[in-house]
Amino acid sequence: MESNKHNKSFDVTKKEYKKIWLSYDEQYSLLYQRGMSFENYSKDKALRKLEFIGYYRLSGYSHAFRCSPSDEKFIEGTKFKDIIELYKFDRKLKLLLLDAIERIEVAVRACLAYQLSNVSVSFIDSDSNFELDRIVTNNNNRRKNKKTGGVSDTLKVKNVLHDLREKISEKINSSSRKNEPAIEHLISTYKEPYPLWITIQIFDFSDLCNLYQIISPDLAKNVSNKFGVVSPAIFLSWLQSIRVVRNICAHHGRLVNRNLSVLPKIPNVKEAYKWIALWKSAEFIDKTKIFSIICILHHILNNIQASKSWDNRIVQLLNEFPKIDIEKFDSVKKVLGCPEGWENIGNY
Repeated sequence: MESNKHNKSFDVTKKEYKKIWLSYDEQYSLLYQRGMSFENYSKDKALRKLEFIGYYRLSGYSHAFRCSPSDEKFIEGTKFKDIIELYKFDRKLKLLLLDAIERIEVAVRACLAYQLSNVSVSFIDSDSNFELDRIVTNNNNRRKNKKTGGVSDTLKVKNVLHDLREKISEKINSSSRKNEPAIEHLISTYKEPYPLWITIQIFDFSDLCNLYQIISPDLAKNVSNKFGVVSPAIFLSWLQSIRVVRNICAHHGRLVNRNLSVLPKIPNVKEAYKWIALWKSAEFIDKTKIFSIICILHHILNNIQASKSWDNRIVQLLNEFPKIDIEKFDSVKKVLGCPEGWENIGNY
C-alpha cells in the first residue's frame, strides 16, 4: 500500500477529495446552474472577477446564500453583483478594523513596556517577576501536549515565558535583525540583558497577549485601567478576541457572515461600558458577530483618545452596506449583529 506523503496523520475515515479543476467558463456555468443570477453583470466582467478574486474566495461569501448548508442551489434572487458588493464591503471593513487594531497594538505595547520596565528594565529576563507555575490559556497552537501530541488548552506561565524569551533570542541571533536598525544597533553596541522597551518591539500582537496574561494581577490592572477596562480578565478576553480578528484581516480572510471563534467577555455594566446601552443589556449582544468587536475597538480607542475620526468612518462604512433584496441579508443588523440605533455608537 502506497504511503500518504502529504498527511502524516492519515485518517482512513476521511473522504477523498474528488472535486475537479474547472476553467473560468465552467465556474461561471456552475454558478448559473445553481441559480446565481448575472443580471446587469456582463459575462466578461464576471469572468474577470473569477480570475482575479477566485471562485473559492467568492464561495465564502456566496455560501450563505445557499438554500441550505446541504443544498448547493442558491436562494431565489441571489445575484452575482451582490456577492461582489459584499466582498468589496468586507474588504473595506477589514482595512478599517486594521487601522484601529494597529493603533491599539502600538498603545498596548507602549503601555506594557512602560509599566513593566518600571519594575525592572529587563523585566522579561527575571523569573522573580513571574508566578511560574500559574496556569494560563494556551494561545500558541505550535506548542503541543507532549503526552497526546495535540494542542493543550492550558500552559504554565513558565512555558509561555520560555516561548517569549525564545522569540527574542531567535531575533537577536538571526541575520534578519539587520532589517531592524534599532535591534541591530542594540546588539552591536550593548551586551545583555537588554531593556524591555526595545525587545518588546520584536513581539507581535499574539506575543503581547501572552505577555499580558502572565504578568501579575496588579500590573495587569495598571495596564487595563489605561484602556478603560477595570477587570484584567475582561481586557485579556478583549485582546484575545481582537487578535483573532486581526489575523483574519491581515491574512485576507472573511468577516461578513462569519461567527467569531474567540468571544469577548462583556460585563453588564453600562456605567463603565456606555455603548452597552445600544442593547437592552449585555446579554442581548451577539458576541459571535463583528459589531461586538467594533464596540470594543471604539471603547479602547476612545480611552486612548484616538476614536473620533474612526467612529465617523465606521458609521459611514456601515451605512454603505450593500442593498441586497434578500431578507436574510438586507441589513447590517442581520449580517454584522448591529442593534437598533447602532449609528449612535460615537455618542457613547
